[in-house]
Amino acid sequence: MKNIYVFIIIIFLCSMLFSIDKTHVSSPNTFIDQFPDSEISSIQGGLADFISKIPQDRLSDYGFANDAELGVTRLGMPFRLYFIKPESILDYRKSTTINQILVKTSQWYFPVLVNQEIQAMLVVEESSDGHLTPVSFGYVPLANYLDQAFTSKDWKASNDIKLVVVYQAKEFFLAKPITEPQKLYPLQYEQKKGLSLNNDLGYNLDRIRLQVDANMKGGF
Repeated sequence: MKNIYVFIIIIFLCSMLFSIDKTHVSSPNTFIDQFPDSEISSIQGGLADFISKIPQDRLSDYGFANDAELGVTRLGMPFRLYFIKPESILDYRKSTTINQILVKTSQWYFPVLVNQEIQAMLVVEESSDGHLTPVSFGYVPLANYLDQAFTSKDWKASNDIKLVVVYQAKEFFLAKPITEPQKLYPLQYEQKKGLSLNNDLGYNLDRIRLQVDANMKGGF
């Protein structure tokens, strides 16, 4: 009888270990984001509304050189926005992959294109019932970073590429959680510091760790 109890306990412990492992494994399907094609025309209408309200003397603030560019804008493939919790940065371990720490938001970021160049960004909010609403427009620095990143890497927009923000570091990144789980591509950091780009996940999380910790302690 004692041997039976021991066997049951071993089976229980093994089942617990397997269940713990599964909570740390993200299915690739988790990161397949598909914006509904049926909503594109209404989002394009939302972009037109924002553009119509730009004052003539502030065109450059929204990424446009002249009136002619306003009439030839189009939407690029949207990015679902993800973020990384500060705890995931402060508690980072080398075995951690990007797909274990990304958290999906309810926002989509649409590149606004003029002649194939990203000039601005349109942000669309997705409600809990799936309703999609354009909520803000502009973000020219982010648009410039994205345009330079895609040009320098010769990337093409795809559902595998995610836009990632770390709020406490005030920094955006790109990630490919399905195909490159150990990489995190910084956007503005390379532009600001003039340093060679290091895409290693651990390097970038360690780089922003002190800023994230300081902002956490400051209540941000």
